[in-house]
Amino acid sequence: MARKRQKPTSRKLLSFEFKDRPRRALLWKKATYELWFRFAKVHQRNGGKIPRAFGDLSKFTFEEWWRDEKYGFELFCEPEHEDLVSVADGRTKATEDSVLMKVRMNADTDLILRDFKTLLNRLQTHNEYQSKARFQPSHSQQQIKLEKLAEALNAYITSESMLHRRAIHKLYDIRRAELPKYERYMTHFLIDKKYAASDKSKTARRSRNERLKHLRSLTTMSLELNETPSGAAVDAQSEIWNVAQNRLRRVPNALYENWVVRKTRLLSRQRKVARDVFTSIENGTFP
Repeated sequence: MARKRQKPTSRKLLSFEFKDRPRRALLWKKATYELWFRFAKVHQRNGGKIPRAFGDLSKFTFEEWWRDEKYGFELFCEPEHEDLVSVADGRTKATEDSVLMKVRMNADTDLILRDFKTLLNRLQTHNEYQSKARFQPSHSQQQIKLEKLAEALNAYITSESMLHRRAIHKLYDIRRAELPKYERYMTHFLIDKKYAASDKSKTARRSRNERLKHLRSLTTMSLELNETPSGAAVDAQSEIWNVAQNRLRRVPNALYENWVVRKTRLLSRQRKVARDVFTSIENGTFP
């Protein structure tokens, strides 16, 4: 039974050449390898394992690492190959991935090319080039969403250095209606100047509490705005002050709370994506 021919692929080899090195090709875009490098560098910095062949990434920028004779391009390029089409001599034999053809050289060139393409399509069992690189991504270029992976890495790095609630405010946009709302209110509290900094010992804390209790027994403190406490705002003997501060407090806003929940879940998903990529890198692939 004849094999069903697959649809033509759009995967193309991208040729590169460095000084004093033979021209070779890549099957994926350079941006894919750059993101691979960024993920590996973060993972290595956090104590994770990466392939030893990648070296110490903390010593390099991507371009330095990419052009190094031991790293970068050398890890991902396809091996150097011979000419794809050549003239066979009497000793040449067909192999598993090659075929011998006879071409009538005095025929019309357009007809020769037409028949060559027809024969090539009939002989080929698949049209997709299989990578032979030392390290290669686990998906085709079309399946790798570089922008989403970059966002996941940025979210992981940001959330590692701060609380997640602060991280979502830094990472994601918020509509005006979803902004948190605040109102001003007055707070009153007592400050014992003499013992404010002396609360390490139980004796000092007990003494301070007794002095505060004595002041409260002398007068009832009023907590209303612009009203002076009755009795004594300052007790000269105990050096205790009643201090009022105008502060802000957040009031309930359902839209803001829903936004926080949605973005916290999004951050959690992006962190999981980043951790999965780190696991793939330990196994020598991406993403």
